[in-house]
Amino acid sequence: DAVADVNVPIDRCTPTCSNPAASLGQIVTRSCFNNVCKNKGCRAFWKQLKFAKSECCSYQRSGFPIGQSINVTTENGAMISMTCIAKNGAARIKTTLEKIGDSHAEIKAETREIKAETNKMKHMLELLLNNSCSS
Repeated sequence: DAVADVNVPIDRCTPTCSNPAASLGQIVTRSCFNNVCKNKGCRAFWKQLKFAKSECCSYQRSGFPIGQSINVTTENGAMISMTCIAKNGAARIKTTLEKIGDSHAEIKAETREIKAETNKMKHMLELLLNNSCSS
């Protein structure tokens, strides 16, 4: 978790935030949001600030930390993957398109060849059996 100091006046009681432990005014990024340790009287609490654009990508109203896969779909012989990456000091979504149609087509062609060979062998066996039975 990223931690930074913010100038916040400290009362005579000095509460601290927990989970994670922090002093008043410290900022921590958690679940893709910046949170600041604040106090009300002698009680400290985490207050959610804004979305951490430099550390997370936003996609369909959800946050994804840098390095995390966002979405992978397969459509029309292509695999489309989305990943959160760091670029120029900000988090950006990288979309990758990978063609998978060729390998799928090759498997289909091989399957057709195997079926054709199997049918030939089946026909030859039938001929052999018919010839041996008629003799």
